[in-house]
Amino acid sequence: MASNLALVSLSITLGVLFVVLGTMQLTPAISSDVHKEVKAQFKRARTVFPFAKTLGWKPKTSEYRKAVGTTHLVCGLLLIFIPGPLKTLANVVLLALMSLAIYSSWALEEDLKHFTGPLVFALLLACRLVIQFQSAGTRVNTRDKHE
Repeated sequence: MASNLALVSLSITLGVLFVVLGTMQLTPAISSDVHKEVKAQFKRARTVFPFAKTLGWKPKTSEYRKAVGTTHLVCGLLLIFIPGPLKTLANVVLLALMSLAIYSSWALEEDLKHFTGPLVFALLLACRLVIQFQSAGTRVNTRDKHE
């Protein structure tokens, strides 16, 4: 019961945060100053895009920002509203994006303040995934005992 409450709380909270984050990356509707800073951050992050050497291609700054922002927005909505495997997929995708953000900050040799946001989000997403797998395992064990 407590794990379900924690799982629902984390899902809704993280979902709302990623919807807001995605919206700020896509449009200046929430804050034009934050949107400008996000654009500048993606311009810097593009220079250390991890797959550039492998693929021989770097995304355009605006495409990179829009792709990440749309992914944050869609995955945030999935965390809030959609149950089941899609929610787990959204969690894993967001965890991968946070890993990419942490890598970009590290490769750009940025201050610790640039690491903290993605790091906290990654830890919360990892906790949500662990709680989900534990509660799924508990349900299986409970069913086996009753049969």
